[in-house]
Amino acid sequence: MIIYENKKLVFIATLQSQNIKTGNMITIWILQKELPPHIAVKQKKDSLTCGDCQLRSGNGCYVTTWQAPLQVYKSWKAGKYPKYNVNVFKDKYARFGGYGDPAFLPIKFVKEITKVAKGFTGYTAQWTSNKFNADYLKYFMASVHNTEQLELLKTKFPEARYFRIVEDEHVKKYPNECICFNYTADINCIDCLKCNAFSNINILIPKHGVRKFRINSQ
Repeated sequence: MIIYENKKLVFIATLQSQNIKTGNMITIWILQKELPPHIAVKQKKDSLTCGDCQLRSGNGCYVTTWQAPLQVYKSWKAGKYPKYNVNVFKDKYARFGGYGDPAFLPIKFVKEITKVAKGFTGYTAQWTSNKFNADYLKYFMASVHNTEQLELLKTKFPEARYFRIVEDEHVKKYPNECICFNYTADINCIDCLKCNAFSNINILIPKHGVRKFRINSQ
């Protein structure tokens, strides 16, 4: 269903997922209206959906935009999605950001959905922007790509929970950090739900995806 749209972006929730990592969570996609997601990445015009994320434009993001994001985009173009009904999320699990940054979704929708959902996950890379609304860090983890960003986060938002990319599972851990449980124990996100601002730990993930060699996680 279409949660919200403005002149440039559309926010869509798909109600079923076959993602073997996350499990069957309602997934929220952030897509721009004028360009299919894989074309936006190829042309380096994906800042509308990804903002200040260092991994956008093919610089390390693991999302394969010509697969699931493109199919969602095509279905939206074909008019297959109904309008928003928050009750669909009641007692279900939500994943904010199958593609795109959920901090572009108006905060009122984040509050509504997380209030009725049984659980949720989400990260935002927009905390580095001077225009960032810190209220999103009450719900989402800060996405951190290297130790330099981690120091910046601790300066700007010292209480924020974060999801940090690291070289491998043997990296030195700071207090309150733990390697992703899907990586270490094959636990699905829907059964873990540590990746949100309510978590009592910070999650580390070894860099992955076909473009991982472009990520500077040091």
